[in-house]
Amino acid sequence: MFKKKVWKKVWNQVTGNKGILLLFLGLVCPTLSIQSGPGAHETGIEGGEKTEEISIPKPDKKDSLLFFAYRYIGTPYKYAGTSPKGFDCSGFVFYVFKNHGVEIPRTSRDMGRLGREVPRDSAKKGDVILFLGTNASNKTIGHAGIVCGADADDLQFIHSSSNRKSGGVILSCMKDSPYYQKRFVKIVRFEM
Repeated sequence: MFKKKVWKKVWNQVTGNKGILLLFLGLVCPTLSIQSGPGAHETGIEGGEKTEEISIPKPDKKDSLLFFAYRYIGTPYKYAGTSPKGFDCSGFVFYVFKNHGVEIPRTSRDMGRLGREVPRDSAKKGDVILFLGTNASNKTIGHAGIVCGADADDLQFIHSSSNRKSGGVILSCMKDSPYYQKRFVKIVRFEM
């Protein structure tokens, strides 16, 4: 149930409630001819069929980045991992951004130093969310993820968790996780 709720929030954030067909078509083809009713203009298709050309907007770079990241849900956690064979948290974030032509630091600590900090209530999809690591006594940044949804009372993010039971690349909600609420440090943005 938790995952279903997270996916619904993420899907609504990413698609803007437009639906899977339009989103898929926007990724596959920038324009699409569809059969239409009266008033459609001729397009020169054999047989004189009447069609209307509609334009489906292509996803922006942040949508594209997130769809790429979602492909890796379920990939196992691997210490110092930076490939689809296994990722650590910052290795996953680094890999996703690198595959979209955005150079960011490899470690979560350096992401925190070099990214432009934004207020939590101004977080947007594609921002990097940073936390303290698993050692509660160490007060330095030690975990990173990518914001995939932000609304008034919650942040959803995708990350590679080292949790032994449910680790690897997963989706999480701040609202539903006291663990991440306590360890939250900041949100940073890298220009795309």
